[in-house]
Amino acid sequence: MEKIIILGDKQFAELAYYQFKSESNFDVVSFAVDEAYLDKTHFLGLPVVAYERLADIYDMQAVSIFIAIGISQCNQLRAKKVNQVKEDGYRIASFVSSKASVLGPLSIGENVMVMEGCLIHPGVSIGDNSIVWSGSRIAMHTEIGKHCWITSATIGERCKIGNNTFIGLNATINPNVCIAEFNVIDSGAVIGHDTLPEQVYRGYRSKLSKISVDQVFRRNLLR
Repeated sequence: MEKIIILGDKQFAELAYYQFKSESNFDVVSFAVDEAYLDKTHFLGLPVVAYERLADIYDMQAVSIFIAIGISQCNQLRAKKVNQVKEDGYRIASFVSSKASVLGPLSIGENVMVMEGCLIHPGVSIGDNSIVWSGSRIAMHTEIGKHCWITSATIGERCKIGNNTFIGLNATINPNVCIAEFNVIDSGAVIGHDTLPEQVYRGYRSKLSKISVDQVFRRNLLR
């Protein structure tokens, strides 16, 4: 059984805990946060410890870390923490639910989570630190970049999803489309053309929005 420490103690960390708990080959032993943000001793019945003290408490050769930080700053906050964990020499876990349908070869990086109910066609690749939520459908030979967040979306074959992109609920990316880096594809959007970097696309047959990616995250428009 693989022992896991979840880095985080908020909503995504809670979901990650139940994802791992649902699989018999994972054992979540604790949560961890940066010492400056340590404001509780337990979460979901497990200890919450300071990240800086992990090596004093655990044999870090025997456990893996999953970084469960949400979409803040277009996934950049989670990416920074992933890089820190790598630099500290700790092993990073990835997770593909046994309840996901993976029909052929799948290439994944570190700190990837593919949740239950996903349909993944052969030849898909998912870069480091990308999260694919329940019910997403990803067609053949699509490439998902690093630090992405895909929320129950449909992505056609041979698409390319740029780094740090958020794709909302029930969005559809048509086949052979390239989504640029730092995009926000809003819920229900239909994208049938390549996109530009650092842009927000909203609505059916979506057009370029006047709202910037920075405004989306500062104003919590994804809630």
